[in-house]
Amino acid sequence: MLHLELTEDAMPLDGLAHTVRDTASRLGSLAGFWQGATANPADETYVLTTGLLVSVSPAFVKGQDADEDPFLNDFGMARAATVDFTYDSRHEGFEQQLDQLLQMVFELLDLVPGDALLHYEYYVVHLARLEGQLILSDDDDMWPPEDLVRVPVPYQRSHLAFRTM
Repeated sequence: MLHLELTEDAMPLDGLAHTVRDTASRLGSLAGFWQGATANPADETYVLTTGLLVSVSPAFVKGQDADEDPFLNDFGMARAATVDFTYDSRHEGFEQQLDQLLQMVFELLDLVPGDALLHYEYYVVHLARLEGQLILSDDDDMWPPEDLVRVPVPYQRSHLAFRTM
C-alpha cells in the first residue's frame, strides 16, 4: 500500500474524496466503488480499471503520538489526510496499476494545494512536495527514465527518507 499524505489544505475529507473520485472518473480510470458504512464519500473505496484500490482517510501513524510524528519531525509536514493506494494482487499487471497510481498522484498534486508526501508503508519515501517544490527520490528503480519523462512539472531528485522512524 502506498500513501499520499496531505496537509490541511486538502481538507475536508469529503471534499478530498470527491476530488479523488472526480479525478479517477475524468481520467477514465474509475471502474466502480464500494460504499462504506455511512453515506460519507470519505468512507468509500474507489476501484480503478487496473484493479488498484483508492481510499481517503484521516492521517495517523500507528503507535505514534503527535510529538513523535515523523512527518512533522522529518519533513516539517503537519498531515491532515491520506489517500491510500492498494495494489490488487488478484489482477495481473502490477506495472499498469503503478502507472495509474502515478497518473492519479500527479493529477491530485495539481488539484490539491499544500505539502504532500508519497510513501510505502511509512518505510520508503518516493516523492515529496514541500513548500511548492516537487522532489522525487533518487531511487532509479522507482523512477526509471520512462517514468521521469511523464512527470508533469519541474522537479528535483534527492535522497528522501524518514530519520525518526
